[in-house]
Order: sequence, then C-alpha cells, then structure tokens
Amino acid sequence: MSHRVFCTSCGSVGKPRVRNRGSSAIEILLWLFLIVPGLCYSLWRMGRKDSYCRTCGAATVIPADSPMAQRYLAGTAR
Repeated sequence: MSHRVFCTSCGSVGKPRVRNRGSSAIEILLWLFLIVPGLCYSLWRMGRKDSYCRTCGAATVIPADSPMAQRYLAGTAR
C-alpha cells in the first residue's frame, strides 16, 4: 500500500503498516501436525491484511483523502 492514511486515534498522517492477521506460530504448528488445516490457515492469513498506524499501532486508520479525514485535518470534526 502506498496510499496515505489518517489515524483517528492519534491524528497522524502517513503510510500505513500492513500486517497479516493471525499468528505465525499457530500457522507453523498446524503445518507440522495437520496438512489440511495448515493450508486453510495459511490461505486465510494471506487473503486478509490489515492496516495499522505507524505511530501508535491502532487499527483505526482511514484514507487521508476521505471527507472525514479532511474534516479532522481542517479542525472542524464533530
């Protein structure tokens, strides 16, 4: 992701940090013991990525060019 986001928690604007959902340790464990659940879990993790704020780590980011972010940046947020 190269777009800029606005964090509604801390107010910072910048590139988001993107992480896969789930746990790498659980994924490895499932692959070691059970092939089919390991495959399903891996596919689920690869298909789902979440954006987080680089400053505070919150998952409350919205596109910086959205109307809500523009209101916050202009200081007229409700």
